[in-house]
Amino acid sequence: MLKNSIKMKKIIAAFLFLLSFVLNAQAPKKFYTRFGGYGHDIGYGVVQTLNGQYAVTGSTSSFGNGNTDVYLALVDSMGWVRWEKSYGGFNNDIGRSIIQLKDSGFVIAGYTNSFGSGGYDVFAVRTDKNGNLIWQKAFGGFDWDFGYCVKESNGGDSLIICGNTYSFGYGKSDGYIIKTDINGNFQWQKTYGGTEDDEFKSFTLTYNNQYAFAGTTKSMGDTKGDCWLMKTNLGGDSILGVKRGDSKIQFLTDIVEANNFDLVMSGANDIDGRDTTYGYLLSLDNN
Repeated sequence: MLKNSIKMKKIIAAFLFLLSFVLNAQAPKKFYTRFGGYGHDIGYGVVQTLNGQYAVTGSTSSFGNGNTDVYLALVDSMGWVRWEKSYGGFNNDIGRSIIQLKDSGFVIAGYTNSFGSGGYDVFAVRTDKNGNLIWQKAFGGFDWDFGYCVKESNGGDSLIICGNTYSFGYGKSDGYIIKTDINGNFQWQKTYGGTEDDEFKSFTLTYNNQYAFAGTTKSMGDTKGDCWLMKTNLGGDSILGVKRGDSKIQFLTDIVEANNFDLVMSGANDIDGRDTTYGYLLSLDNN
């Protein structure tokens, strides 16, 4: 009886120790972490991975081949960096947006002046789940072209990148959309805008299979800039364009579709006309 009692106590102690370890190992509700090297390292985009970790992209001058390189870091749910990777050439390469694919690999979109045809070109990088490079591609013309947001198409067999272009279009800069297959092979590109500077910063796929792009236009309103929403079909043909603004500075940087299908956009607004911008939230219905 004494032996059984001692044995039971040991089992209970072991169970309590294991329970304590599991509870202490649970991911915190919030954490703060810093990572990088001795140079300038900037994060621009983040996605939560399929297994609850975080993949962060941006630019780094601490690692890589050039002045700055596209930076990819995997941060676990506790805030610890699991690994870091860099991609690019001998000049400047910057990642602005990241998504995770169904195979657990990643696609990053940004811009480069290490590769391509012009001063800067849209840059896309695909990696496996461990950050090993699968391919990298540059898109654009002989002038400057930038990518700011990437997403999969609704079928998951292609990629859509939005940004702005000085190489093509109607004005100084135009809203720019590129479609590639999942292997980065170019399929088509479209431009939108007027005679001044126009750009897309983000987009979302809406419930009715349309793309809604958010950005800034200086062509269709005040030349200081107005909030700009453009909707297209899946082929990139424009359906409607809406601008919101006045004689002050307004611009949009991100867009999501809410549960009630409204389009909610964030950006900045010069409320008092003193060139001091404040955080700005704009909601429009899907029409």
